[in-house]
Amino acid sequence: MDAQTRPVSAAVTDSDRGSRPPKLLLYTGVALVVLTIAAYLRGGLSSAPKTKADETPVVTAGAPGMREVVNQVTVTGAISARDEMPITVVGEGGRVAAILVEVGDAVRRGQVLARLD
Repeated sequence: MDAQTRPVSAAVTDSDRGSRPPKLLLYTGVALVVLTIAAYLRGGLSSAPKTKADETPVVTAGAPGMREVVNQVTVTGAISARDEMPITVVGEGGRVAAILVEVGDAVRRGQVLARLD
């Protein structure tokens, strides 16, 4: 065996490695630095707590169109006509033969209120 060759089973000594750290320690250090930078960029290490104002609002969009809106409103009060029109004996359409409702009666759409002669 000459001075340049070694047997396969020869142990590696510290002098053969030099003063370099083992590769596992180097890779662990690099990974730790990368994870720290990533956490900082994502805001995980920021000192100020997040508030609702910092959050992006959620917006939903819908297709425009027409549809019936069904709402029921209950009110209390007096209802009066915008333009009062007295019912007289002889109106423009003829003479009033009968008035079928009284003041304060509930009426519905299409209900006959008076008969003209």
